[in-house]
Amino acid sequence: MDRIAAIQAFVRVVEAGSFARAAQRLRSSTSSISRRIAGLEQHLGDSFSGGGLTSA
Repeated sequence: MDRIAAIQAFVRVVEAGSFARAAQRLRSSTSSISRRIAGLEQHLGDSFSGGGLTSA
């Protein structure tokens, strides 16, 4: 996992307010952003999806 890319994706999701908008801004797919976030969560042993972020 590219941790820098995963952290960048996480920051973009927070800034954009959704996975879909973050994906647009990063010129990536929503599933790619989701996988990066999931990898970061797994690496850190925690979940960021406390209900505040949505995929759309």
